[in-house]
Amino acid sequence: MNQLIIVFEFKNPTLEKKNALKNEIRAYKKFAFLMDNACIIWTEDTPANVRDNLKKNLLTGDKIYVGTTSAPSAWLTSFSQGVTDYLKKNLK
Repeated sequence: MNQLIIVFEFKNPTLEKKNALKNEIRAYKKFAFLMDNACIIWTEDTPANVRDNLKKNLLTGDKIYVGTTSAPSAWLTSFSQGVTDYLKKNLK
């Protein structure tokens, strides 16, 4: 299974655009939002397939990065304990 990090930025963000993209990400079923515009997903899809699937929610000037990630990983944030535990359990 691929472990992918997704980072995105909207040129002109709206709540509707953010929610549409986040709902597409949630459709992958196994995910953890790290920050408002960043998450990790676990999927059989390649980074290019995920990018192509998500870009339907993007307009000219919007940005997205999809890449592989692996453990060990480190963070210094105020993630909820649930997100921290989920990452520790699932990062490989």
